[in-house]
Amino acid sequence: MLEKGARPNYKTWEILMEGYVQSRQMDKVVDAMKKCLSLLKSCHWRPPFKLVETITKHFEEQGNVDDAYRYIKVLQRLNLTTLPLYKSLVRAYINADVVPPNIPEMIAKDQIVMDEEMDKLIIRAGKIDITCNG
Repeated sequence: MLEKGARPNYKTWEILMEGYVQSRQMDKVVDAMKKCLSLLKSCHWRPPFKLVETITKHFEEQGNVDDAYRYIKVLQRLNLTTLPLYKSLVRAYINADVVPPNIPEMIAKDQIVMDEEMDKLIIRAGKIDITCNG
């Protein structure tokens, strides 16, 4: 269908993403989510949290902080952020051994209440050695 130039709607993208997740084609999941999120300006559909979370987990596991941060910023604009997504973002920074931006400020802006686990993640991320001396 995609090869023939058809223009999938949000529900079609959702079904495709679920298939890509099952076959572990995460690059295709990320690409499909980008396309799907671009459709949200003109409809009330929201992606299932499980799909949104799967992408943040992918970035977390890869330590891909640039894409993880951009993804969270898009989700923020769409009011789709949650504490579990922010936890995954912080873990991505920890996995990449990179000091994260001011996550507590981002969370406060989204009016999300932090929990003890998040406090511990923020403290752990703050201990990353930025001098690269180990």
